[in-house]
Amino acid sequence: MSHYYSEEPNVPLKMKTIEFCIRGYCFKFITASGVFSFGKLDRGTELLIESMVLDDSWRVLDLGCGYGAIGIVASRFVNYVVMTDVNRRAVKIARKNLKINGVRNAEVRWGSLYGPVRGEKFDT
Repeated sequence: MSHYYSEEPNVPLKMKTIEFCIRGYCFKFITASGVFSFGKLDRGTELLIESMVLDDSWRVLDLGCGYGAIGIVASRFVNYVVMTDVNRRAVKIARKNLKINGVRNAEVRWGSLYGPVRGEKFDT
């Protein structure tokens, strides 16, 4: 059985676009089957986004970024964001969402846990 933390989800690809406003900004996201929280902003992610403590000089790591909601919102408030995920579908969708939301101070990398950022330092 495939999970959203699988490298290659084996569920058929379905996509849905969502929009929401949070922390004074409005965002548009493509979500996909086989990626965490398909078709919605789940309540846990919403609470985390609302309560994140961020500083404009910080480098932020979004580990297990899914379609990119946390990292993309954080990019509005910090210097740079590195988003990672083991799920190749999530990485592809998160990269599209960077473009859709006009984010230039973030990137998405594929890999497991801290492998994609080995040797780098982050503020949060």
